[in-house]
Formats: sequence, C-alpha cells, structure tokens
Amino acid sequence: MFKIFKRKQEKETKEEEREEKKTEGENIVFPKNIKISPIITDKTRALLKQNIYTFKVDPKLNKTEIKNFIEKYFNVKVEKVRTANYKKRVRGRTRIKSVRKRFKKAYVKLKEGYKIPIFE
Repeated sequence: MFKIFKRKQEKETKEEEREEKKTEGENIVFPKNIKISPIITDKTRALLKQNIYTFKVDPKLNKTEIKNFIEKYFNVKVEKVRTANYKKRVRGRTRIKSVRKRFKKAYVKLKEGYKIPIFE
C-alpha cells in the first residue's frame, strides 16, 4: 500500500518537472504551436544599432501576427516588420545530400526607447 502512494507522488513530481521544462525552452511557443526564435549573429548585432531585431519564425505567420506576438511577449512597441522567405534547399554534390528546411526571417524595428533583453 505504501509503495502505491510513493509511486503516485513520483508521477506527480515528474509531471511538474515536465511543465517547468516546457516553459524554460529557447523557442517561444505561440498559442497555435508556432515557434519564434531569435537569430543572434554578427550581422544581426550590427542591426541592433538601428533598433532592428531579427527572428526566425514559422512561414505560416504573417506580419501582423508577428507584430502582435512580439508586442505581447516582450512588452514593447513595434514600428515596422519586414520578412524574408527562404526556400528549402538541397545541399551537396555527391551521393550524400542534405536538405535545409524552408523558413521565414522577420526583421522587427522597435520604436525608440524600447529594447529586447535577449539580444543584449
């Protein structure tokens, strides 16, 4: 009887740990399971001087959805959103070939006085 009670407690603690891991992920999960993740490279760091932030987003999202999500999640005001679509690409010339998945890149310009702490 005591073993059963211990097992139930272990299951409950494991479920709580899983929920904590979900919230700590690198990618930000949109309500429709759409992912948005920041792109941090030398070129994107140069754009920070102009107050432009770069994100890799799901190709299904449009500019207004990206704007609304970033304003809600980061608590900032967005001035402009520009997007670039990248097609899937087959790489390699020999028998072994790899495929880069398609994705969308969003350039988000914030209004003056606002910053996103992830990029700092």
